[in-house]
Amino acid sequence: MEFRLTPMIDGNESGPVDGVFTVTQSTTAVSDTVLSYSVAGTATEGTDYAALSGTVTVPAGSTTATIDVTGILADSLVEGTETVEITLTGITASDPG
Repeated sequence: MEFRLTPMIDGNESGPVDGVFTVTQSTTAVSDTVLSYSVAGTATEGTDYAALSGTVTVPAGSTTATIDVTGILADSLVEGTETVEITLTGITASDPG
């Protein structure tokens, strides 16, 4: 099974607008697929946005799931563009169908 991670919505402080990444797996599975991920980038987790869980679940019978970067803080600091980078690091549960 192969996996792809795609940024779908760029988050920003203007709204604020939440960021969204979509995880796509190449085939459906008969049980949930749980993937672990790491978070990096120049934005600070827990300060610039809500802390992320480190796992995402693609439901059984589906091929996609989202990682939502929420709680983006619309602060008054003058900052350059900040990034959130997600890297898939492993499969913790899966049963390809």
